Amino acid sequence: MGEYLAEKIRKIIDIDQIDCIIPVPDTSKPVALEISKQLKKPYFEAITKNRYVNRTFIMDSQKKRKKNIKRKLNVIQHLIQDKNILIVDDSIVRGNTIKYIVDLLKEYQVKKIFIAISSPKIINTNHYGIDIPTKEELLCFQKTNQEIEKDLSVEKIIFQDLNDLEESIPIQKATYSEFEKSIFQSS
Repeated sequence: MGEYLAEKIRKIIDIDQIDCIIPVPDTSKPVALEISKQLKKPYFEAITKNRYVNRTFIMDSQKKRKKNIKRKLNVIQHLIQDKNILIVDDSIVRGNTIKYIVDLLKEYQVKKIFIAISSPKIINTNHYGIDIPTKEELLCFQKTNQEIEKDLSVEKIIFQDLNDLEESIPIQKATYSEFEKSIFQSS
């Protein structure tokens, strides 16, 4: 995933503008490490996570999600202050976490924020355990990358291509005849 995403980043962003790679803990760390290696940029775990707060996107109300995001994430200021950073995350569902992170980073004087997401845009509901009753709750539903960048106030956002995601999982292709991708496609 990191190799494919790094290749796409090179095509879209002048990587000389990126000072460091910052993963959103914890699931994006392997992809962020590979992007760091591929782009030859330093990797810093500058966003820390309170391990006693569960995944917020699966909480059953917006009030609970927003309250717990604030308890869940913090920033190590000296690693990001006055830098141009590339945040790497595994996905964006409603956008609560990434919005909070961007706002938090701006409080600590980050110059430019670029975002790389190791999944394609989530644009459809999923009935296999994620509490998303409507597509309209999804940050990426019916939005271009430029609209999402404006919503988040970031320089650029890059999502993994669906084909690259499938190609990056060779065991998946050998084991299963079809990859579940309904959340990435409009119905």
